[in-house]
Amino acid sequence: MDSEVFPKITEMLSQLSKLQQDLIYLKQQLIEIEMSSVTTSQNVVNPVETLPF
Repeated sequence: MDSEVFPKITEMLSQLSKLQQDLIYLKQQLIEIEMSSVTTSQNVVNPVETLPF
């Protein structure tokens, strides 16, 4: 087997692992954003009713 194959495979696996970590992080961020938007939408009252004039 070609001796260059193994380092390439190892490098690709390492890149894959980094990608997975990035994806996990992004998912967490998304969940946080969704959660915060849910709470904000619950807190927002109809703006027309709250106008002072």
